[in-house]
Amino acid sequence: STLDLQKNAQNIGNISLLLRSVFPNTSIYPVLGNHDEYPADAYPPAPGSDYYTTILHQAHFDKLLTNDTAAQFQTGGYYSTLSRPGLRVMGLNTNLLYSQNKLTGKSADPAQQFQWMTATLSDARKNNEKVILLSHVPPGLFEKYSGLMWFYNEFNTQYVRILQNFSDVITSQIYGHEHTDSYRILKDPKGAPIGVLFLAPAVTPWNSSLAGVGANNPSIRLYTYNRMDGTVLNYQQYYLNLASLIKGTANWTLEYDAKKDYNVGDLSPKSMLNLALSFNSDNSVMFSKYLTYNSVSQAVNPACDLDCKMVHICSITELERMNFDLCKTVNPTKTTKMPHPSPPTHHRRPVSKTYIYIIVGLAAVVFILFIVVGIICIRRRRHFIPYRFSRFSNSLGRGPIN
Repeated sequence: STLDLQKNAQNIGNISLLLRSVFPNTSIYPVLGNHDEYPADAYPPAPGSDYYTTILHQAHFDKLLTNDTAAQFQTGGYYSTLSRPGLRVMGLNTNLLYSQNKLTGKSADPAQQFQWMTATLSDARKNNEKVILLSHVPPGLFEKYSGLMWFYNEFNTQYVRILQNFSDVITSQIYGHEHTDSYRILKDPKGAPIGVLFLAPAVTPWNSSLAGVGANNPSIRLYTYNRMDGTVLNYQQYYLNLASLIKGTANWTLEYDAKKDYNVGDLSPKSMLNLALSFNSDNSVMFSKYLTYNSVSQAVNPACDLDCKMVHICSITELERMNFDLCKTVNPTKTTKMPHPSPPTHHRRPVSKTYIYIIVGLAAVVFILFIVVGIICIRRRRHFIPYRFSRFSNSLGRGPIN
């Protein structure tokens, strides 16, 4: 049957109630995805829109959130709540920033979420709280489709600046949306890694309509985190192999353990950046693993040429378009610094020959004028000889005779 907002909300509500029944004593933090709205992506930018009240109740988010948190949710589909004293969870609605949301592109701050984020993170800093960010659409660019940025560029810049400014407060960031398995590195203005954005693949199998992107197996990720500050310590990725399901066997199995299979000591920003930079080496075993995990083992050892590899690496290491474009033109293992805002000379438009002719012509005119002025000065000098050399000077040489 044809979907509408009510059916969408009902489907989400069924999942909310199922999760609550299976995990009655576990905190569940819902966040909105771009297809949870109907039509898809069209989240309203006005604070307090009726949509957010509707989805809160019909999707039964009000049964997952506290009363105060539910009231905050109605502003724009975002909220924050304490998981425990000193550890705050912020559920964001980054669908408001999504480039496919045609309702928000001309808004300076859709549903006032940027203002709220800044204020909430500032309060968390004052209260010595650490923060886990949860959201659907991530910032940055898609690693499987070069140049595709998820946010409007202006929103992406604002969002990344907030992440940078509060990197001492934000300890973990978890996103989805792509259906693929990847991650992103947040850097400070000098290029030092200061955060990791984990992009978990989807439980929904999806064959992308984007050329060359492909499909993914269903997946579930289990994070291990520090309960005191929210830092992600490790994760295990589980999946359902659809190829096996077709053959009649369907078992959820462990696909990989992040620390073990990526051979990293921890999942810190520095370790995860070094992992991404190691992908650039020839015949990188880690990149081959990453590429298989990227589709949740739907495509095993997929083909990926140098351009493909650079898009993956630069999507991971650069969250902003200009830096992403520059990354693709240089070897990312040679530098981890953020490039200077001025574009490199090889990206500048070549000077037109017409401009060259004009410049040469002007130079010639200036040169001719210089010669003419010089000749005039010489002639005038001959007519105005200093007095002491004039034959009409007086005997004392004090000037002309009257």
